[in-house]
Amino acid sequence: MTNRNITPFRTPFAGLIDSFFADSLPEAFPGAAAPASDITETADAFVLQFDLPGVRDQDLEVEVHERTLRVRAERKATETTEGTRWHRRERRFGKVERTIVLPEGANLEAVDAKLEHGVLTISVPKVPEKKPTRVQIKSA
Repeated sequence: MTNRNITPFRTPFAGLIDSFFADSLPEAFPGAAAPASDITETADAFVLQFDLPGVRDQDLEVEVHERTLRVRAERKATETTEGTRWHRRERRFGKVERTIVLPEGANLEAVDAKLEHGVLTISVPKVPEKKPTRVQIKSA
């Protein structure tokens, strides 16, 4: 006899451990500054998108090293003049960083990045699949 309303026992750290090993440190540490991202795959490329509102391209760095893609950005705080009183300040400023391990079939020599309307889109082409070569047999 089972009760379907009872959820299986999980420790409070189960989600933390799962997300750590799923290569998602920002989910493991919600207070960490990491841009939200989407990762998709097409027939010929991996496409990564990062939300970076208010970040200028000169304040952005994208590196690829041994299948590891690292995105770093800094959003500068708006300057206020003397006598300005804040009533609410919810927008975040400062440095953000995200590191993602790329799959085996990624062509690390042809990565393309574009920042448009606060969204960084990185396209990583796939290495073309090697097809077998037919060997001609010669008769003696």
